[in-house]
Amino acid sequence: MKRYVINELDVPERVADHIWDRHRIYTWQVYDAVDDPNTRMNEKTDRKHGRVLIARGRDRGGAPLILYMSFVDEKQGLYRLRTARRPDENEYRRYFE
Repeated sequence: MKRYVINELDVPERVADHIWDRHRIYTWQVYDAVDDPNTRMNEKTDRKHGRVLIARGRDRGGAPLILYMSFVDEKQGLYRLRTARRPDENEYRRYFE
């Protein structure tokens, strides 16, 4: 299994606004989930979005989050948040129980 190291996560203002307006998630929750030692990450590639890093972790209060990030510079550990959301019921059972 490939290990991903996130040294820096860029959260553009428009993304921060989106995750709050649509999903009621604060940026500090995103950073908590990235720093969570139990966060699981995998890579996905598709024609529409290209290469995406998907992280499943929890914030400091224990709330589960799914993060979608773009690769900026993988060797330097630089990523950009695309969106973050709470898992649906099936995802919760699959990844968080």
